[in-house]
Amino acid sequence: MEGVSEMNDREAATRRWVARSIAALFGAAAMHAAAVTFVVKNVNDAGPGSLRQAIIDANDKSATDVAVITFKIPGAGPLATVHTIAPKSALPPTIRTVNLDATTQPGYSGVPVIEISGKFAGPSANGLTIAGSGSIVRGFAINRFAGHGIVLSSGGNVIDRCFIGTDITGQSARHSPRLLIGSRCTTRVLKGILRQSAAKASRS
Repeated sequence: MEGVSEMNDREAATRRWVARSIAALFGAAAMHAAAVTFVVKNVNDAGPGSLRQAIIDANDKSATDVAVITFKIPGAGPLATVHTIAPKSALPPTIRTVNLDATTQPGYSGVPVIEISGKFAGPSANGLTIAGSGSIVRGFAINRFAGHGIVLSSGGNVIDRCFIGTDITGQSARHSPRLLIGSRCTTRVLKGILRQSAAKASRS
């Protein structure tokens, strides 16, 4: 009986060690995968506080971190709370998991208050290019790009409450005809998207 008791004690100790090791492993993974937030603070084409710089900084972080790009642009835009970002060249693609959330801009109440306009971006520029899987693009009006409003080249992405190819009201067409979904891309959720009446999401 004494031998059986010792064996049971060793098994119990082993189980406790395994449990602690698993807990420590998952705890470390959770810490390593913590979200890193970058705040867009102005409508400038480049430099500190710009959307371009936020994407560049997000791409430089560890691939196991989830990057979150939020918006806190001060002051009133040209149409009350609307702020227009008009890049002078194509924005860099996101190369890792990123949550681009324009609904965080103060004044958002169900329709976009952040507009990305491609009127100065060049003859072949796209709006947002998402190359990191599991990404979220939420709450933008994206228009006037010569290429596509959003290009997805990775899987498991969410496009939510975006107006693509329209003005910020979703009522008037503004060139940027479609959402381009790459041939190897599986988009998980598409909802609340408005596009030009003649344009549809397409696959390359």
